[in-house]
Amino acid sequence: MRCSNCNQEGHNRRVCPNAVSTNEESRDRVIILRIDGMTQEEQNIMHSELVKLKKRLTSDKAKATLVEGNAKELPSKIKALLENQNND
Repeated sequence: MRCSNCNQEGHNRRVCPNAVSTNEESRDRVIILRIDGMTQEEQNIMHSELVKLKKRLTSDKAKATLVEGNAKELPSKIKALLENQNND
């Protein structure tokens, strides 16, 4: 196994001895992705691959939220999600 952080064999990014210690400020990143024109099957595959990628690339501290819906209802779902997070 090759580490994606330092490119050395024998460990992965999560346990990399060469990793810079992280703090909350360096983990203050968010991605909001909207993809229109997908079928339900494409959406299911995309969801599965995103979950795998999140597990492989991020620490256990990183949280993921998936908002699914049709194109007309997504803006209101995202807005409600963001409002709920701001109230927490």
